[in-house]
Amino acid sequence: MKNLKTTPVYGTAGQIYRTDGLFLQARVPDLLVRHNSDYQALSSDKVLYFTKDGDAVRVYCTNRRSYTIDLSISQLWLKIMHRQLFRKVSKNLIVNSNQIMSIKKNGRKLIFLKNGDEIALEEHLFANIMDTVMMV
Repeated sequence: MKNLKTTPVYGTAGQIYRTDGLFLQARVPDLLVRHNSDYQALSSDKVLYFTKDGDAVRVYCTNRRSYTIDLSISQLWLKIMHRQLFRKVSKNLIVNSNQIMSIKKNGRKLIFLKNGDEIALEEHLFANIMDTVMMV
């Protein structure tokens, strides 16, 4: 297939129309993060987890970058708690459930993410995480 060099023309949310009449589905960025002195749009599917960083929140991404969100962790949780994608795993940490590779439940509870990071899981939030992931 040839690599088409057409300028994208943007249509409705979630779609990018090309000048040749075809369209592509696109993930619309839904988070605004601080990058140096500017702000940058970020899709939530790129997020590994959020953690408290002083009075703000640090978001760690699948591309090994991290950004700042100018909210407290509790303010952020109130904004994203309705999304099935995110789960609170401790007082100061919210994880993207699509990034969970495995969970260790014997002894100290740990979540292992697809990028290799390990996250401690608070005991009282264990059931919440287990409800999120499909058990077979």
